[in-house]
Amino acid sequence: MSQPPSTTPTPPVPPGRKAAQPPGRPGNPVVRFFRQPVGVAALIAGLALAGLIVFLELNAEDVELPPPEVSYELLPDEGLVEGLPIMIKVADVGVFKIQDPAAGEGGAERAREIVASIEGAIEELELEAGRVITIDTGGATPVLIQTTIDGSERRVLIEPTPEDVKLSGQSDPKWVTRLWGERLTDALKVYQFGEPPEFTTDSEFGQALTTMQRDALAQQGAISAEALESAYDRLSPSQQAALVAFPAPEPPAPAPAAAKK
Repeated sequence: MSQPPSTTPTPPVPPGRKAAQPPGRPGNPVVRFFRQPVGVAALIAGLALAGLIVFLELNAEDVELPPPEVSYELLPDEGLVEGLPIMIKVADVGVFKIQDPAAGEGGAERAREIVASIEGAIEELELEAGRVITIDTGGATPVLIQTTIDGSERRVLIEPTPEDVKLSGQSDPKWVTRLWGERLTDALKVYQFGEPPEFTTDSEFGQALTTMQRDALAQQGAISAEALESAYDRLSPSQQAALVAFPAPEPPAPAPAAAKK
């Protein structure tokens, strides 16, 4: 369902806090994450949007975080798909759960490509404000992308395969792509910008991420990589597990009752 756009205000900087400003970052940007309806597609040339649109702009004065590490991790093979089930992670958080055909020397070639794409997207956000993470539904399958506001530059982050969808237990690739987009967005909010999560807060994943971000902020009144690591270590085992767990498939809608004769 389309919702009117809303903005997340940037919290004030605690008194006395000074943040180093890395080279290449603009002087006066802000961090804004908000949803907009599909009707804003005209603002981004050539893109068809489906439910999720996130504007990311750097706030160099309010964060002192290094780029988060992106990695992949092999998962237990439950025989659901051919190839390797793999989790793509941003720091300690699982953002994508994919199938990798293990083609090529050393295997996990697809996973490495996705990791490299996210690393490139993070670097773009570090160097230039005003990027959009969104879902492009203009092709045969939905694609999670990062693009400039005017659509002149575009980076494909991930395109779900039929095996990815099967691994999720779902049948709708848009559902899977949106889930991935929300998890990636909130992971970047916390680990790259020091902001609380927004799009996953009604899930155990988002609640654990919120607890970690608030704990890290409370330690020194400012987010740091060390504070985030310490806050993660203080999460309960179930909360840590929630950060790498993916939701069970939603139950199908009940069949309509048969009309009485």
